[in-house]
Amino acid sequence: MRTTYLALLLIFICTYIDPPTASATNILRESISEQQLLLLANDATWLDLLHVEPGSMESTVMTPDFFIASNGRKNPKAELEATIAAYNMPWWEARDKNPLCRFPARYYWLSQKVPMPDLGFKQKECQQLQQWPLLDSVQSISVLMVSGYLGNPASTFGHALIKFNTEEQVHGSNLFDLTLNYGALFPQGENPFIYIAKGLTGGYEAVFSDRYYYNRDLVYSHTEFREMWEYRLNLNDYERRLFLYHVWEITRKRFKYFFLKENCAYKIAELLDVVIAEDVLWNSDYWYAPLDLFNRLTTLDNRRRINNDQLISEIKYLPSSQRKLYSQLKFLSDDELGSVKQIVKQQYKNIGKQLDRFDSQGKTQILDALLTYHQYESIANGDSTSPDFKERQQGLLNARFSLPASHDTNLVIPEILAPTRRSPPIKVGTGFRLGDDIRSFAFLNWSPYSAELVGQNSHTTDELVVLDVTVGIDDGDRFLFFDKIDFLKIAHLNTMSIQIDEQKPWSWQLRFGLDQIYEKQRESLDLSMNFGFGRAWEVFNDVTFYAMLDIAGHSEATNFRATPQLGLLVKQGDFKAFGYYGRETEGYSGQHKQKWEGTVQYNASSKYAFKVNVTSQNSTIYSFGISRFY
Repeated sequence: MRTTYLALLLIFICTYIDPPTASATNILRESISEQQLLLLANDATWLDLLHVEPGSMESTVMTPDFFIASNGRKNPKAELEATIAAYNMPWWEARDKNPLCRFPARYYWLSQKVPMPDLGFKQKECQQLQQWPLLDSVQSISVLMVSGYLGNPASTFGHALIKFNTEEQVHGSNLFDLTLNYGALFPQGENPFIYIAKGLTGGYEAVFSDRYYYNRDLVYSHTEFREMWEYRLNLNDYERRLFLYHVWEITRKRFKYFFLKENCAYKIAELLDVVIAEDVLWNSDYWYAPLDLFNRLTTLDNRRRINNDQLISEIKYLPSSQRKLYSQLKFLSDDELGSVKQIVKQQYKNIGKQLDRFDSQGKTQILDALLTYHQYESIANGDSTSPDFKERQQGLLNARFSLPASHDTNLVIPEILAPTRRSPPIKVGTGFRLGDDIRSFAFLNWSPYSAELVGQNSHTTDELVVLDVTVGIDDGDRFLFFDKIDFLKIAHLNTMSIQIDEQKPWSWQLRFGLDQIYEKQRESLDLSMNFGFGRAWEVFNDVTFYAMLDIAGHSEATNFRATPQLGLLVKQGDFKAFGYYGRETEGYSGQHKQKWEGTVQYNASSKYAFKVNVTSQNSTIYSFGISRFY
């Protein structure tokens, strides 16, 4: 009897369970020739799925369980063979740990190359994968460009992340769509200098993580007040599903993180390379900024449109909560704005007394503005869940509900052009200079990242320039010489100057550079560090005025200087002009001298610009040049 039961058990096992025999695991492998295997192992999509670096055969993924073969990280062919062999692997009980469940993108891609008729049936057994809501709900995929944030060195040049659009909106919003973010893993409270040093040298690891868009919007729009642009991609059903499958594979896997190159934009470009036929990760030998990714996507989109196709179906501007707030406050009259300021100053008490002198429409506009400001202020200060917040919010809502419903106001928020609709960041220029005390000479100019106030690529009234080098060419004793180097130049002219409560809308500027000083008796190089702070106002549309106090340290005498200055930035069509006038201290006994500069730039296109500059300090120098942007 025992022998009979044992025989039946063996028959059951052989019939219903795939044993891990060599013949079972090699069924799929035997149908693929050696030549076909080599072609598949060197296929661009397979290498992209493994995150193999261009020009290398080694994956950048550091998590061991991302590979099936023991040498899979350094051998794409061995990893492909192990992936193929695992197709007929026995399931046993831990089905979600089976390679078919862990690496759905690999098998989905492979099924387009070789016959795998049972793939869909087998992957239905992957419970966690089948329950993943993104598989059936995502209608499209977007890449978000986030403007730069000077509060974090890693975000100075902006940020990039993926957004999965489900088209399911709650109260007119898509805040509950999921996003995919790539970021470094570092300890809380890390020393800023250690943070920068490790970030530049690969001292941190990084992962892809998914969170609701609500969380990203809270940080970028409501806390850091950064602008965003959404680039919605035009992917077909196969590309979209392959991308989602790969996101399933790669989330939480670890990589090395580098601020200047293998950062958020670089890794998202790697992800997009899986589903976009053209190379997205392009021109990335030395550094890679978020703007490089979006410029590349735009270039590929322009090429496709020649053939009546498109890669980017829509570019949408997503203003920060601060920009929304100030646009709403500008809609108020002076009296209404004064009441808003007074109510905030009195901590939202005696609201009725402040509103008595206004009609129903005025009361409605004031309360709507107060509700927007209160939400903005509380999120920015991190107390949106406190009892005081809830009490103030309820008081405002009660006052608002006591008034009749109003028609929606057509609030106009001026759109900021997407970065890809402005000039690229790499600048190459040439021109000539002449002046009172110098012999005229030609010059060459280059910068890997230039977003000047007078350029097309600056973000509103901000400026960020890195390593802007100007070399003079002279037919005299010196053939080549340094004329000027801006190692770093930053300006932030905050024109949102509607001051409420204790908010201080300061503007500031910073420069670390090297200048050739031209004087009658001698020429010398002066290394300087400047920092200025003050206020800026938008006098008219596209006209900004500022007042600042600039403090500077110089290698040349006088070593410490102060310069009160007034400046003006004007935009008129394709022309932009910037100028300032100041009085710089000279010596330490009260002497001072005038210091001024004026620049006019004509932006002929997104690629070319013509500039005229006049500078006066020790002498007056005139510059005429042309710039090409890449």
